[in-house]
Amino acid sequence: MKKDLYLHIAIKDIIRNEFFVGKKSFGIKNFDDFTSSHADHPEPELPISMVALVATAIHAALSKWDKGIKKTMSFDTDSYQEVYRHHVQTLEQYHGRHPLEFHRIMSTLFQAVT
Repeated sequence: MKKDLYLHIAIKDIIRNEFFVGKKSFGIKNFDDFTSSHADHPEPELPISMVALVATAIHAALSKWDKGIKKTMSFDTDSYQEVYRHHVQTLEQYHGRHPLEFHRIMSTLFQAVT
């Protein structure tokens, strides 16, 4: 995995706008539920599922233009389940192999969107 792939500004902007804008937003209402995956570093992180979902949405948006012409495509489970699973698996494997670096990425994302 390219180390900072998931720190792209598009991922940060979408997560912020979709999950953390407004007092009734998911991220604000559940702010205290964001925790750290690293015992020695308490900084909260974004969950893998949230980052994988947004990475999948970006993939879907880019796929609409894969031939240079916008295609009509729906963003649904059947179409993008494998892409989502790939992102989840990639992040889980990175967490297992590089727990401190994983924490840095996910906590940096959390700080950037809150």
